[in-house]
Formats: sequence, C-alpha cells, structure tokens
Amino acid sequence: MGAHLTEMAEHLELTSGLVRISLEKPGNDETREQWFIDELRHELRRRVGESLAQAYEVAGRFDLNWRGLARYWRKRNP
Repeated sequence: MGAHLTEMAEHLELTSGLVRISLEKPGNDETREQWFIDELRHELRRRVGESLAQAYEVAGRFDLNWRGLARYWRKRNP
C-alpha cells in the first residue's frame, strides 16, 4: 500500500474512533458532534500544525464527517 493510502487509512481510523467515543458520551447528538469537532481540531493541530489543520477544516466539514460516521456506527452496533 502506498504511503498516501496508509496515511488516509490512519486518518479514517482516527476520525471513526473519535466518533465511536463520542457516541458513548452522555448528552445529545449536538453535544457529541461538538465534542468530536473539538477533539478532531485539537488532534489535527497536534499532528500537522495550525496552517494545515485549518486547510483540512476548510476542505472537509467536520460536522458532516461526524453525522455520516455516527450513522454508520449506529447501524453497525444498534
């Protein structure tokens, strides 16, 4: 597997893992989604720095990532 595919798989694992954790948190989906967004922002800044993290956020809406992955995990683990 190429380096870029390995990196993409790692990012997907990180993102999907954060969504799984968020679904176990108390509260409603709005608070879980916001927790996920905050955690993802923090993790991206830690891994790639401020400039690149901002580019990621502009390119991909974190709220839609949470919604799609939350739907996936809920269907997989009802």
